[in-house]
Amino acid sequence: MPEPLTPPRPARQIEVRMHGVFSRRFRHGVTWYIRYTVAGRIVREKIGAERDGFARSHAKTALQSRLGDLAQAKFRLPMARRPVPFRTLVARYREHAAAHHRGYGKSRYTLNQLEAEFGDLPVADLSAFRIDKWKLARRKVVAASTVNRELNVLKAMLAQAVSWKLLDVNPARDVRGFKVQNARLRYLEPEELVRVLAAAQRDVAAPWLVPAIILAVHMGVRQGELLRLRWSDLSPTLHLATIPLTKNNEVKHVPLNAEVQAVLAALPRHGATVLAWPWGEPISRITLYHAFQRALAAAGITDFRWHDLRHTFASHLVMAGVDLHTTGELLGHRDPQSTRRYAHLSPAHKAAAVAKLTTALAPEPVRRAATQRSRPATATEVTRFKHAPRGRQTPAKRKYVESRRVGEWRRGESNPRPKVHPRARLRV
Repeated sequence: MPEPLTPPRPARQIEVRMHGVFSRRFRHGVTWYIRYTVAGRIVREKIGAERDGFARSHAKTALQSRLGDLAQAKFRLPMARRPVPFRTLVARYREHAAAHHRGYGKSRYTLNQLEAEFGDLPVADLSAFRIDKWKLARRKVVAASTVNRELNVLKAMLAQAVSWKLLDVNPARDVRGFKVQNARLRYLEPEELVRVLAAAQRDVAAPWLVPAIILAVHMGVRQGELLRLRWSDLSPTLHLATIPLTKNNEVKHVPLNAEVQAVLAALPRHGATVLAWPWGEPISRITLYHAFQRALAAAGITDFRWHDLRHTFASHLVMAGVDLHTTGELLGHRDPQSTRRYAHLSPAHKAAAVAKLTTALAPEPVRRAATQRSRPATATEVTRFKHAPRGRQTPAKRKYVESRRVGEWRRGESNPRPKVHPRARLRV
């Protein structure tokens, strides 16, 4: 085949510019834009309309500024986007939390407070300094533990904003909460438990209160787990209870002792839940709270909460000799450190433990040597003590020696004038 007289032209290479300046014509006139790339994503940013005084030169200057920031790693993509108010983020997060978070019933009140605080502030303008300033101001109004819970909700919401590409980084990630000493030593002694049960027995408005207290003390479950406990979660022989949904999103199996079995066998089955009204409705948290507070007031028990019944369960288990590992399994703890928080020992048990050292470290010769009178000091020892102030001097030592010597000099004198004694001078 003969070759053509003229070689064919190479295919036209279309160059795709990843950054540049372009304009669009609208009814009101021409508007200028810039285009650049950030992490493989093409970003188009509006500069302004010609009717507002913006021209191509302004767009080129803005593009050069953006490319310079990208080269120096100073550019933040959310700053170039259309500002998203914090209020809009809260509205979007409400829908997400209502569908995915079990604790949304409580956190929604925190979202109301955060929305009132930050309001129309753009999410991109929210900094760690601004969040820390809110944290310190909020601490003057509520407790430190409340501020920590609200801060955790804010961190979760901003982390979700990062996954939605509304933020590059979470500004609250490095904001630390307050240190809170929340380890309570409050639990019921046996005689206190008897008083509370007797007061609850007299409350005719809450016939389910006595069974609820007994179940909480002998099962060690949380309040929500007890109120959601259904008859179908119990074994036919009432020897085992299955908690299908715990705080850790795990299934927990709780063995039931004879006291719990007797209470469950005597309870009438009014509804699907173990604790229910005669018409079948389950007992609510608010109803249980007020009934329990009436019983505590009637029994004269102060500084006690419903959750402290769980402390009572753990504390008496440990005082009965149960190891911490088994106690943690019964409580449903994943972290062994949490078990030590609940397993408080009473002072009597600590005193009994320390008393065992009497036999181990204080045999009869040691005890006799500790109780007998010490022998009188020899002349050499008296001389050493007499010259002890001449050694290394400290403020406490100097004050002690001066007080002892001044007291000896003034003893028996009627004139309390200070005297300068040669021996009172201490070497410095």
